[in-house]
Amino acid sequence: MDRLRLSVSYKKCLSGFSLIEILVAIIIFGIVLLPFLSFVSHQIARERKNKELRRAVGLAHSKMEEVLLLPDIRDCEDIIDDKFLIKVDVLDGDKSGEPENLEPSEIHISVYDLKTKRKYLELYSLK
Repeated sequence: MDRLRLSVSYKKCLSGFSLIEILVAIIIFGIVLLPFLSFVSHQIARERKNKELRRAVGLAHSKMEEVLLLPDIRDCEDIIDDKFLIKVDVLDGDKSGEPENLEPSEIHISVYDLKTKRKYLELYSLK
């Protein structure tokens, strides 16, 4: 009799989990994991956006230094890495709508995202 009870309980221990128990465990694990995955996804998108902004700032500063070193400055546009549009506007009275005889000239540098046409930043300087 004791041998029969031992055999039944031993077989019960070796039988493992039922399908329902496994499904419930997976559902609970998914519910617990979902907010964490959402947070990680949000952080990755935010980091990508910050990286693009840092790149845009670096490009704008580089372009401003380049423009300030040139003896003659003209309006221009450059596309960098098929991702950024850098637009240089010089306010020196050469176009209609600009103040005439500006001394020093005012330089505006704008950086745009090519895909979304969104402006990342704008820098101003005098020359």
